[in-house]
Amino acid sequence: TFGYLRPDDDDGEWLTRAEFHELQQTTKYSPLTFNQMCQLLTTYSDAILIIDGKYNDEETVHREYADILRTCQEYPGVADRLIPTIYNQKMYSWVSDIYKWHSMIYMWYQLEPASFSPTNELKFAFSHGIPAVAYGDKRENELINNEARKYGIKTYVHTIDDEDIAMRLENDNVYGLITNSLAPEY
Repeated sequence: TFGYLRPDDDDGEWLTRAEFHELQQTTKYSPLTFNQMCQLLTTYSDAILIIDGKYNDEETVHREYADILRTCQEYPGVADRLIPTIYNQKMYSWVSDIYKWHSMIYMWYQLEPASFSPTNELKFAFSHGIPAVAYGDKRENELINNEARKYGIKTYVHTIDDEDIAMRLENDNVYGLITNSLAPEY
């Protein structure tokens, strides 16, 4: 089963399912369980879902994706429209060993700045068939985007909730943005 971490709780305390559903009263979004997300994917056959689990230890990643796939058995075809997110090179095999995903995103925000090399990470993504990377706006956007284009890799920048920054990134030839609040027409 899935758990729901309490918002703004550094101790990692879990919400009950009832508390999770009560969040709708305190946010502008309607919280959905993974089952409900799968139901939506069944209804909207052109939708995809990016799985951003936040964990980067092998045991938790295996358990998380096993739970995801177990739930997906109730919804034929849905697993093929899930896009897992990895945070380091080791995670690639952990996630790939569980299922033959149709796509994947390599998020760089958990990589150590001291050892970070955009070229090495893009080479890894390219050699493993990962079509997209995501990074924070503080990195060298133009350098990364130019290098990514050489490999045919799409670049996304996270988390952008400011329209001016979004416009600047669009001019930097970023393929897409990850946002919490921008409307599509920003």
